[in-house]
Amino acid sequence: MIFVARQIQKKWHEQNRDLNIAFIDLADAFDIVNRELLCKALSKIGVPNKFLTILKSLYDYMNVVVSAGGNKSEPFSVDVGVQQGCVLPPVIFNICVTAVTLLSHQQVTLDDGIKIQFSLDCNLFNLRRLQA
Repeated sequence: MIFVARQIQKKWHEQNRDLNIAFIDLADAFDIVNRELLCKALSKIGVPNKFLTILKSLYDYMNVVVSAGGNKSEPFSVDVGVQQGCVLPPVIFNICVTAVTLLSHQQVTLDDGIKIQFSLDCNLFNLRRLQA
C-alpha cells in the first residue's frame, strides 16, 4: 500500500500537479455494510432483480452464535455487514465502494475546493507527460 501511494505521489510530482490522498481504514468494513444501501447500489448499476433476490435471501433473518472458551451464546440476529470467508462478499463490497466513490464524485464540485480524480479504466496518469 505504501509503495503504491509513493508511486502515485512520484508520478503526480513529475507532472507538477497537486496531490492530496485520503486513507480509509477498511479493517472492519465488511462488518458495517448497510445491506439495504448495498442492494440499492447494486440495483442502480444494473444487477438483475433475480440476483438481488437471491442475495437478500442469504442475509435476511441471519442469526449467529458466538463461541468463546467452549461456551456458546444464545442466537442473535445480525442486521448489518456481509459474510466473510466466501468469494462473493469481497466482490459485492468492491461494487459498493465504487458506487460510493461515484456518488461522492457527483456530490463534490470544484466550487467546494476539492477535486476528486479516479479512474476505472487504468488511465489515471497522462502517460505522454510522464518523464519516467
